[in-house]
Amino acid sequence: MKKLEGHSESVNAVAFSPDGKQLASASYDRTVRLWDVATGEQVKKLEGHSDSVNAIAFSPDGKQLASASWDRTVRLWDAATGEQVKRLEGHSHSVNAEVNAVAFSPDGKQLASASYDRTVRFWDAVTGEQVKKLEGHSDSVNAIAFSPDGKQLASASWDRTVRFWDAATGEQVKKLEGHSHYVNAIAFSPDGKQLASASWDRTVRFWDAATGEQVKKLEGHSDYVNAVAFSPDGKQLASASGDRTVRLWDVTAGEQVKKLEGHSHLVNAVVFSPDGKQLASASYDRTVRFWDAATGEQVKKLEGHRHYVNAVAFSPDGKQLASASYDRTVRFWDAATGEQVKKLEGHIHYVNAVAFSSDGKQLASASWDSTVRLWDAATGEQVKKLEPQTIISSLRFPSDSERLETDRGILAIPPSSSSSLRLLSQKPSDHIFLSGEWITRDGQNLLWLPHDYRGGCSALRGNLLVVGHASGVVSFFGLRSR
Repeated sequence: MKKLEGHSESVNAVAFSPDGKQLASASYDRTVRLWDVATGEQVKKLEGHSDSVNAIAFSPDGKQLASASWDRTVRLWDAATGEQVKRLEGHSHSVNAEVNAVAFSPDGKQLASASYDRTVRFWDAVTGEQVKKLEGHSDSVNAIAFSPDGKQLASASWDRTVRFWDAATGEQVKKLEGHSHYVNAIAFSPDGKQLASASWDRTVRFWDAATGEQVKKLEGHSDYVNAVAFSPDGKQLASASGDRTVRLWDVTAGEQVKKLEGHSHLVNAVVFSPDGKQLASASYDRTVRFWDAATGEQVKKLEGHRHYVNAVAFSPDGKQLASASYDRTVRFWDAATGEQVKKLEGHIHYVNAVAFSSDGKQLASASWDSTVRLWDAATGEQVKKLEPQTIISSLRFPSDSERLETDRGILAIPPSSSSSLRLLSQKPSDHIFLSGEWITRDGQNLLWLPHDYRGGCSALRGNLLVVGHASGVVSFFGLRSR
């Protein structure tokens, strides 16, 4: 197994380039990254989206990469340079108009996108102009796929149906019903004769593409099925699930032939390499893993944390990544190679948060042991232990390195000659944090969050607090300045 590390949030999608030499990954961290398949090295980081990137697709000639995002846009990138070449806008500007999926037609002339706005849209891949709007689904459209001959487009929806559309006219030609819950993913077999669909009903179903009849129902996963992919020869199907496994199925028999285990959280995406020899999977455990498709074996394994990872932070120059864990350690990783370079030990309880100083010379970590520790980022040595007598859940350095902004207030960092410590009573206004079941301002409870709105991570821009939830939902809270 190869384990590609670099994203600072969950990985939502992966796609191989047509020649199999590159892998693209899309993440909640708002980036798309390109990786060298042979070495596992990150070669490009594509930035531009302002929200989670949900889906990616290479053009058939491999020259372009398309990405779909919760920022309601589709973007086209030059795969060689990593430069953004087009920004496609048109999906509804309502709150629920995030773009979930994207697919190129086999000839590369058209691009299709699917959205929470219940529509599928066709775009001219050369000009970026919208050419068709397909309506019919009664809920969010989660996945799309062109048939190999490009004549049909299939779409999957939370309305529990799969629909076939005439790619030339945009007319709906079939409605496939059978799933008892949301349909998350679809894939045509290489010969175009079958379509596979994956659902929250924990099944994968095979459909006859000509008649729309269900021909097989594959059962085995113990949780939602999030993704499906046919091998290039069409003999195998891979499925990825919330049960943390990838499973390989014999397409003819409908039998499970392998169960790939290794991910520590739900698996969201799976794809075969163009030669069919490797399989790549992406997971909420923030990793991309490579598997031998013939044996199901992991090809390489990089080990680090022994428990949940609670927080990550890039150094200002982007060369290092710090991670904080329930295993009571902070670890430094080389962002280019994914290798662990330092293990910082000292905390005696879960580590909740990490933050680099603006100059990148220090790292601060906060723990359930009621301490904040400052580390020398170059050596990994602990340089200060601050004891605020309270558990701090989130922290960040302002422009200077003499204090820390935390969810409990402003923490003054004493000079080296002093051992005194205090949470400043006079705090600048509007220091907003997510703290358990509350959004706080200046250390005071401001807004109580019901259970479904409590998050595990957050980001603040101005007075807009964005909260990420384990369910995959991202919530936006706009707070007035005082």
